[in-house]
Amino acid sequence: MKIYSIKNLFTDGIYVYDDSNGDCVIDQKFNDCIFVKYKNIYGTVMLIPGKTCFNTKEEALAAAEEMRIKKIKSLEKNLKKIKEIKF
Repeated sequence: MKIYSIKNLFTDGIYVYDDSNGDCVIDQKFNDCIFVKYKNIYGTVMLIPGKTCFNTKEEALAAAEEMRIKKIKSLEKNLKKIKEIKF
């Protein structure tokens, strides 16, 4: 099973969790969350379906593009505020 995560999109990009290679175990939903448990030192990652993780790469790419657009708008808004500051 593969899960595409955008939890840390702006630092790591789209991350793919794949339990078929044995590095991690993907537990199905518990209170509408998916838990990825690593068999090494990384511990557990909690992902929220439809918000921070997706079942297909296309869904993850669409959500990532939406997040990118929102981030750009936010940065433009902040830049406008900074430009309006008078000393």
